[in-house]
Amino acid sequence: MIAVELQMVPVRNAVHIGGGDFWKLHPGMGGSGEMADIEAALVPSAKATLDDLVWWAKATMAAHKSK
Repeated sequence: MIAVELQMVPVRNAVHIGGGDFWKLHPGMGGSGEMADIEAALVPSAKATLDDLVWWAKATMAAHKSK
């Protein structure tokens, strides 16, 4: 309910870092990798999430202008 009151919209996609990739990066868990090491796993979901965000931005701006 709070999200609706803040005029937030749902975004279908999300970027998740899987457990194996997380362990590669997290220094407290023995990892020492860089984000670039897992970039290939993140790019498709990041692109889908950003595409959703752009779609919603355009849709909400159009709806706002028509008021």
